[in-house]
Amino acid sequence: MATWFLLLYAAVLAIVLFSPIPVDSLFSSGLDDGLSWAQAHGAPGFVDYAFVEFTANILAFVPIGCIGVLAFGSHRWEWVVLLGIVASATVELTQALFLSARTASLADILANSLGVLVGALACWLWGHRREGTAKKRAQFSY
Repeated sequence: MATWFLLLYAAVLAIVLFSPIPVDSLFSSGLDDGLSWAQAHGAPGFVDYAFVEFTANILAFVPIGCIGVLAFGSHRWEWVVLLGIVASATVELTQALFLSARTASLADILANSLGVLVGALACWLWGHRREGTAKKRAQFSY
């Protein structure tokens, strides 16, 4: 079941990532206005467009890492992260070579990779915690 969720999420993400126009172009002026308002009302200076974009890239790839670990097993979490990094680099290379309206960047590769890593580690830790709880229950049930 997790494999199907992974494929579905990856397909939706691919539509966004390989769109000929940047997704943020649809709402960038509203985001700029919102960030200006937030800055005027005390938001820290680092909360700017680049910060929001970087954070959004991380959050978009967290499910890939988590669902990948659920699909392939917690013992393969490193492979999930490696595949996520390769996939991210491939997306950015494709954008650079074939999608002239898109901007490929190393920052996107870093953010996407961090998202996969965070997701993979979160689900790996969750899985190990569940296994440990199940073992403790088994030890104390007579």
